[in-house]
Amino acid sequence: MSQEHGSSWADKSPLERTLLTGIHGTPQLRREEKRHFIGEFAERVLVSLTKQQVETEAIDRAVAQAAADPRARLIVIHGDVSSDAAVKYKQLAEAHGLESTRRFDPSFTGDVGLVVVSDRAVK
Repeated sequence: MSQEHGSSWADKSPLERTLLTGIHGTPQLRREEKRHFIGEFAERVLVSLTKQQVETEAIDRAVAQAAADPRARLIVIHGDVSSDAAVKYKQLAEAHGLESTRRFDPSFTGDVGLVVVSDRAVK
């Protein structure tokens, strides 16, 4: 857990934890990493594309291969990506029986526009 609020989370009383959660939100592990990978942990990412790569006309070969990987579970598309580009990857996800989602969050950092992720560590 994060130690940005003084002593460690484990040292807090239940009341202190409730108050901190109410004030700062639920504690998150590796917040900066998740902001970079559109809300996902790096070790679960099979492949990622920049926003510019997502916007190209053709579906990226690496994404198509990752979508066919049996470990793949979800394609996450950054909210800044155009609807036209998002639709082609949502259709790819559907064709492979994967879930897909678009995430809009101003706290996302970097230029990652799409990730194909597993529900467990792959790296």
